[in-house]
Amino acid sequence: MLNRLPQQVTKNAWSAFGTTAPQRCENSGHNNNLSFIITDDGVVVMNASDSYLLAKTLHEEIEKITDQPVKYVVLDNAQGHAMLGSNYKQ
Repeated sequence: MLNRLPQQVTKNAWSAFGTTAPQRCENSGHNNNLSFIITDDGVVVMNASDSYLLAKTLHEEIEKITDQPVKYVVLDNAQGHAMLGSNYKQ
């Protein structure tokens, strides 16, 4: 479902880079960068993604990288690819 699996970009920051194309079935709506920061207190996710399933997939990948729980999801805009996955709950 993710265009690319999360890649480490700094010591505590990771990003799953989306396609540079409109949302469609072929890219599962993953056309933005879904990033997260691992802190001592938990994980901060930037944007909730385009859908419940994409958010779930990102969460599963986060769990492969860290045991820290997701504490916050920051929505940096109201476009669909950033917030429609907000209905996912772990």
